[in-house]
This record gives sequence, C-alpha cells and structure tokens, in this order.
Amino acid sequence: MNYQTSALWFYKPLYLVVGSLAFVSAVFGFSAVVGYLLLAGLVFPVVVSMRIHRLNEAGTALTIKENSEWLVYVQGIPVREQRSILKNPCFLSPQRTRQFFLRGFFVRLAIQALCLVMLYQQFQAQPVTPFNALLAGISLLALLYVFGRSLIALKQLLSGQFTAEEMTTPTGSVWYQGYFAHGNARHAGLEELLSIR
Repeated sequence: MNYQTSALWFYKPLYLVVGSLAFVSAVFGFSAVVGYLLLAGLVFPVVVSMRIHRLNEAGTALTIKENSEWLVYVQGIPVREQRSILKNPCFLSPQRTRQFFLRGFFVRLAIQALCLVMLYQQFQAQPVTPFNALLAGISLLALLYVFGRSLIALKQLLSGQFTAEEMTTPTGSVWYQGYFAHGNARHAGLEELLSIR
C-alpha cells in the first residue's frame, strides 16, 4: 500500500523549483518554459498514451500495465485508489519499435524548438534590462538542456545505440521493447520519451 499525503509535485523538490522559476519568468513576460512544461508534461504524454492505446487495440502493440494501490488523503479523509501505470510498450519487430520512438522524439524536438522560438520572440518584445536578460538566459539554458537531451536520444536511435529487447509473453508470442543506454544504466524508451528533462 502506498500513501499520498500531499500533491505529487511536492515529492520532487526539483520539479517544485523548476515550476516556481517558470512561474516567476512567466510573470515577467517569458512564458516559454511554462509552455514547454504544459506541452511536454501534460499534452504530449496524453497524445502518446492515446497513440499506444490505439496501437494496442489494433494489435500492433502490447501494453504492460502495473497496478498499485494507494491511500490518498482528500481533505483529511483516507480514500483507497487503484492506479494503473503504463509501462514500456512492446511492438512486433525491432524496426517498428525504433520507428515509434523516432516519431515520438521528432515530435518532442518540434515542441522544444517551438518553445525556443517562442522564447526568442518574447525576448525581442521585452525591454532589455539586466533582470530580463537574466530570466531569458535561465529560460534559454533550461530549454537548451532539454533540447540537447532529446538530440542525444535521437542520436542513439539513429546510430544503433538504442536496443530493442525481445520479450516472450506467456502465450508464446514475441514482442520487442526499446531501451536507451546511459553509461551503465538502462532506461525504458517510454520513460525517456515522456521525461520533461
């Protein structure tokens, strides 16, 4: 049994700090980071999840879900909740696995490029002051960081460093899951695709 006593974004201080800085910069006219957080953290995962669901219904993808039970306190009242977490999807072939993640990372890069262009336009529209330059610089560094991580993942996909591992279901059918290697660590493809970092 898992327990939740506050909002999930309080559990990771990094998200709280980034969200606060994004809000402050949006108040002063630089909303590109807030736009990125909304697009990459809310809209894009929903679109990807819907696409995986449609592929699962068509029989070209297999979704593995992990169920967990939570006890959530809503205004001091404990409420039992069962959550289903979408795991790394499986596809019929390594080529199809790679193709799914290539398309996903191209869309992710397009979102990040759009936010970089939006930041540039917002900087052009603001009066040039040291504070505005500082906010724009911090926003630029944050967006360039996530853009760079996406480029690294795309490079791994294109250069063959992305691995599609075979998985056999209890019924005997063979599926493939995608993984990215970062040093000695291995990360699920869906985790990398939906990460806002």
